[in-house]
Amino acid sequence: AIAALGIFTGCYEEIDLVEDISYTTITYTTNDKQVADIRTGYNGMHVISNTYTNGVGKVVVKGKMTVFYNYFEYCDNVTSVTIPKGVTTIGEYAFCDCDNLKSIVIPEGVKEIKSYAFYDCDALASVTFPSTLVTIGSSAFQDCDALGRIVIPDNVTTIAERAFYGCDKLASITLPSTLVTIGSSAFSDCDALGSIVIPDNVTTIAERAFYDCDALKSVTIG
Repeated sequence: AIAALGIFTGCYEEIDLVEDISYTTITYTTNDKQVADIRTGYNGMHVISNTYTNGVGKVVVKGKMTVFYNYFEYCDNVTSVTIPKGVTTIGEYAFCDCDNLKSIVIPEGVKEIKSYAFYDCDALASVTFPSTLVTIGSSAFQDCDALGRIVIPDNVTTIAERAFYGCDKLASITLPSTLVTIGSSAFSDCDALGSIVIPDNVTTIAERAFYDCDALKSVTIG
C-alpha cells in the first residue's frame, strides 16, 4: 500500500482550474522557499498540482476535503500549513515528523485529531484548537518538544493515551469542564509541568497519566 501511494519528489506543472467545489486548496510555507515533498493522495483526494511561488506553496486536491490526510508527513522544510475550511478530521500522521512546523491553527469544524497527527513535531510551539473539537487521539502531540502551553476547549471528552507524552516544555495545561477520560501516559514525561487541575466531570485517569512529571508540585482533583 505504501509503494502504491508513493512519495512526491518533484513539482507538478501548474494548471488553471475553474472555480469548483470539487477542488480543495491547501497553502503552506517552507524554510527554504522550496516546494515541499508531499504524498500524492488518498481515497480519491488526489493532488492535482503542487507549486511554490513568492514564498507560498499551493497544493490543489481533487475533491471536497473533510479528512486532512498525511500529505505533509515527514516534510522537514514546512513551517506552516493552512488547514482548509470544511475539514472535520485531522487524519493519522497528518503532520508527523514535520520538524520545522512552528505553529498550527486548527479551524472551526474539526471534531477529531487522530493518532500521531503531530507526532514528533520538534519546533511546534503553538497550537490553536477549535471549539468544535471532541477527541484528541493517541500520541497526537507526542514528543512535541517546543510546545509550552495548551488550552483544550470545552466539548473535548477524551484525551487518548500518550496524547502529550514527552512534551518536555509543556508548563501549562488547561483542561475543559467536559473532559471525562485522560488516557494512559497522556502527559507522561512532561518535565516542565508544575501544576494541574482535573475538572469535575473526569471519571477516569488511566495508568501513568502524569508519570515522571519531574516539576509537578500541585494537583487538584475535582
